[in-house]
Amino acid sequence: QRAGHASPPVRVLHYGSAGFNLLSGGLDCALRLSSTIVDAQNCELSQGAGLARRAQERGVDVETLKLPPVVAIAAQELREADWDNVVTLHRGEKAARTWRFANRAIGKHVLLPPDAAAAGTSLSHVG
Repeated sequence: QRAGHASPPVRVLHYGSAGFNLLSGGLDCALRLSSTIVDAQNCELSQGAGLARRAQERGVDVETLKLPPVVAIAAQELREADWDNVVTLHRGEKAARTWRFANRAIGKHVLLPPDAAAAGTSLSHVG
């Protein structure tokens, strides 16, 4: 079954050297992987285990616990199995968030610049 953003995408990035995958962030607060070849690979990257359970415990909608919409994305496929290899900036957030593409989930790191808000994203071939 096809699935996509519930609201328009704001940022889209080709992922991988073959160019068959797209990472996109939308106004629906989701970071999604879309394959141009295999529909079965399309998915939303997880914003944390138990997000639905926490929303139910608090009596709120899951959308209220999600990160704000993505305003910038950078990714590097080299050594994606070894560490977080996607970084995003989110509307109204000072910090950048890392994601692990291999796990299709949010990563371990929140990158906060020392004296300012993050304004852009970039990743080199060495991470």
